[in-house]
Amino acid sequence: MYVLLVAAHELRRRLRDPLALLLMAAVPLGIAVVLRFAFGGTGEDATTPVAEVLVLDRDQSLVSSLLLGALGQAGDKMPISTEVVTDEDQARRRMDRGDATALLIIPESFDRALLLEEPATLELVVNPSQRVLPKIVEESLAMLVEAHFYVHRVAGSTLARFGDGPQDASVYPNEDIAAVAVEFNELGARLAEWIDPPRIELDVVVEGDKDDSGEASATALDTGGVVMASILAMTLIFAALGLSEDLWVEKKSGTLRRAQAAPRPLAGWLGGKLLAHGALFAALTTGGMLAARLGFSVHFTGELLALAWLTTSTTVFVTLLLVAQSMARTQRAGTIVASLFVYPLLMIGGAFFPLEAMPDGLAAIGVRTPVGWALVRFKSILAGSAEAGSLLVDFSLVLAVGALLFVVALRRLPGFSAR
Repeated sequence: MYVLLVAAHELRRRLRDPLALLLMAAVPLGIAVVLRFAFGGTGEDATTPVAEVLVLDRDQSLVSSLLLGALGQAGDKMPISTEVVTDEDQARRRMDRGDATALLIIPESFDRALLLEEPATLELVVNPSQRVLPKIVEESLAMLVEAHFYVHRVAGSTLARFGDGPQDASVYPNEDIAAVAVEFNELGARLAEWIDPPRIELDVVVEGDKDDSGEASATALDTGGVVMASILAMTLIFAALGLSEDLWVEKKSGTLRRAQAAPRPLAGWLGGKLLAHGALFAALTTGGMLAARLGFSVHFTGELLALAWLTTSTTVFVTLLLVAQSMARTQRAGTIVASLFVYPLLMIGGAFFPLEAMPDGLAAIGVRTPVGWALVRFKSILAGSAEAGSLLVDFSLVLAVGALLFVVALRRLPGFSAR
């Protein structure tokens, strides 16, 4: 009962200063807002940038139209949109204004050069203010060039029949059309034994986060989910750092000395404060998940279990920070010690920069830090890939470490109060 009374008093004291609670989450949430505006959001509402390609077709042939169709087909996997223009000067002015990603100019007699495998130059003018989208357009055209090379290796003689157009007629003779049809049919029969069944099979294996043993654990979180999970963890760790400094406020105000002299056990007072801190962590976690869902369209699974995990692990972490604060001689020294302890763990543990974006060697170190270990399990819970047996062991380990730190903090409080 005493623990609940202390927790209720602590929560009322915190609620009287709502600005401090907002400041706890200000920096991480500010980072999230910057990411939102910089990259256009995450999750279902994420918008894919599209490369706008202006095409000046001077050939006006079936082959050039097939090229445009193939470039448009690349848009199914690569974000490319084509627009045919007729005025080169106007197209270049649009490029100068930055209205398009690239200008593609198809030369005259392009069809003949393509069918006869003669040299031909496609002029591509790219927008210098864009970096990624022009590369996508260049790679798409490079793939089409490669495809043209290999098509001529298997059907070059057949395509050459059409290079010079029909002789003394507006259409090709029936004999030529029939001969080409027979050749393509025979070509298809020869290629069939190589194409069906496929001679090469590709198995795609997605590696997720690596656990303590170095083994990959599958995760269904997309990029938005990974980033938001790291930001949420960073928010709570910043909050834990701020709450740990409250120990000096309790000492200077005499609250710690009165709690020590009271007939009630000091463990009840410390337990009540940690319970209140856990309630604040739970509220911040809930708010962060709602912000991820409503503001960023990031949807998690296993949210209640993830809430319990992050609340429990952060409460244990703030107990560790209380121990660190109690070892310092002054409040300034305590703040420096706690900050020197927290910030490296944030950076290497995947809260500042997701472990998925780190080099393998650095990520292997990060998952072995307290923050990285807890964050990897937090993400696996959000992704719905955590196993019940493993989670039970993890929760037991966290609670055991928390109990040990609680005892250490409890033994250090009398000496801390007397200094």
